[in-house]
Amino acid sequence: MMPGISGRFESQFLMTHLPLLLKRFSLSYERDGSCLEYFYTAKKK
Repeated sequence: MMPGISGRFESQFLMTHLPLLLKRFSLSYERDGSCLEYFYTAKKK
């Protein structure tokens, strides 16, 4: 976390930009025991 920036700012940033990201990409995950891997792929136009 950057000095002087609260967790609230980070949450607001994600709330603002995550919907934009999800319009262009899909997010999926795969779990193998205690390991969790995230994948994003470009959506087709």
